[in-house]
Amino acid sequence: MYVATTAAIAGQGLLLGRWILLVAAAVYAAAMAALHHLREEPLLARRFGADYARYRAAVPGWLLRLRPYRG
Repeated sequence: MYVATTAAIAGQGLLLGRWILLVAAAVYAAAMAALHHLREEPLLARRFGADYARYRAAVPGWLLRLRPYRG
């Protein structure tokens, strides 16, 4: 959802020719990355333990993968 929202904001900036929206997309992406790294990952690691560690090792995070995850 974070990547899609960032892409939507950046797309609006490109479509409308508003550089400020491109800056807003970058700020939003940085804020969401920080939130994810500082809050969500530790929470999920505590809640799911080794299962979450295996999942993180198999899934490339925010990048797309060419093959489906087979946990």
